[in-house]
Amino acid sequence: MNLKKTVLKNFVLKEMACTLCLLLLSSFTFAAGDIVVVDMRAAILTSDKGVQEAEKLKATLAREEASLLAIQDELKALKERMDKDSAIMGAEERQSIEEAGADKMADFQFQRKKLQKKVKDAEQRLFQSILPDFERALKTVMEEKKYGMILRREVALFVVPEQDITEQVIAKMNKQK
Repeated sequence: MNLKKTVLKNFVLKEMACTLCLLLLSSFTFAAGDIVVVDMRAAILTSDKGVQEAEKLKATLAREEASLLAIQDELKALKERMDKDSAIMGAEERQSIEEAGADKMADFQFQRKKLQKKVKDAEQRLFQSILPDFERALKTVMEEKKYGMILRREVALFVVPEQDITEQVIAKMNKQK
């Protein structure tokens, strides 16, 4: 019986301590200002500078993308020919088309990987070039609105739209020109 009272007393004390900590933490958070979120990727990519840089990137990669689409069309044509004429083809002709298809597929995969790497590298350079503008805009919004903490949108599970400051940051970035 005595042991039960001691365990219960310790449990109640721990619960009270946890409740007190939560109250203090919430008071601290309130005193420090609102906690808001920002979508860094969206802010960078939809800012005026981000859109301009993305358009330049798209233009520089257009030729390689067109080349990749041409290879894809050739593969499709080979497949359609095989589907349509395989019943009347000789073994040599079928084998020749299959080899051509395998070569085209290898070329397609190589070109696709090469293009994906270029896009990834270019996107990283784009982010690095615009990041200082983003940071300045974010700092300005934080100081003006007296926010206590700004988190990346990706780390928050649920956010009311009023606590997402992405649009405010984009507006500040666009004014920095």
